[in-house]
Amino acid sequence: MINVKCGQPIFIGKQGENEVTQIAFPIPPEYADWSYTVYVKRHRDASSYPAANIARQDGQIVWTVSDADTDKAGPGEVQIRFTSGTDRAKTFVYQFVVSRSIDMNPGEQPNVYETWLDTLTELAEETHTNAESAADSAANAHQSELNAEDSEEAAAESAQQAHTSEQNAKDFEDAADASAEDAEAWAVGKRSGTDVSPTDPTYHNNSKHWAQLAEQGAQEAGYVFFDVNDEDGEMYVEITDNVDQDVSFEVNTTIGELEVTVA
Repeated sequence: MINVKCGQPIFIGKQGENEVTQIAFPIPPEYADWSYTVYVKRHRDASSYPAANIARQDGQIVWTVSDADTDKAGPGEVQIRFTSGTDRAKTFVYQFVVSRSIDMNPGEQPNVYETWLDTLTELAEETHTNAESAADSAANAHQSELNAEDSEEAAAESAQQAHTSEQNAKDFEDAADASAEDAEAWAVGKRSGTDVSPTDPTYHNNSKHWAQLAEQGAQEAGYVFFDVNDEDGEMYVEITDNVDQDVSFEVNTTIGELEVTVA
C-alpha cells in the first residue's frame, strides 16, 4: 500500500505486474460524498482510460494496480475526477512510473477497456441488487404502514367498544337503582323513603293503597273497626265507626267474652 503525497512521483510496479500494488489517494473533505473516477494515462498513450480496480476505504480512494495499468514501462499520469450532479472537480495530475520488465510479450497486452467494461458490469449488477433491496425495503415499509393503520383502527374500535360497555354498565346501574325504587314504591308506597305522589305510576298499585281500599270495603260491608286503650289497667274499646246497637265479640277462648259498649 502506497499513500500518495503531493508532488511525489508514484512507483506503481514493474511492467506486467498484476494486483500486487495498491495506491491510496486522500479524499478532500468537501468531496467526501461525491462520486469519483480514477483516470490513468500510460506512457506514450494518446488518451487516458478509467482504472478498473477502485474502492473507497477508510476515507481514501484505493487503486489496485492491474497488469493493464503496468503494461507499458515508463512514466505515466493519474488523476481523480469527483462529480455531484452537474458539479465536477478534479485533483491535480499525479505522476507515476512503471519500471521495465524483460519477460513481456507484446502479443498478450491486456485490453484496458474490456477490463473497464467488466468493472462497469459488476457495478451495474451490484446497483441492480441494491435497487431490488431498496424496492423490497420500500414494500416492507408500506406494509408496515398499512399494519400500523390497521392496528390504529383496531385500537380505536376497542376504545369505542370499551366506551359502549362503560355506558351500558352505567345504564344497567341506573336501571337497577330505578328498579329498586320501583320495588319500594310498589311494596310500601314510598320511593327512597318518601311517600309516592299521586302522579307516580305506583300510586294506585302499591300495598298501602290496596290495604286502604280493603279497609274501606270492610266498613262498607258492616264490619266495625276499633282501637283498644288499656292505659289505666282496664281495657276499653273505642269504636271507630258509629253503630246503632251494642256490640260484643269474642277476643280469645281463654279470656272469654268481652262486651263492647257503644257510646
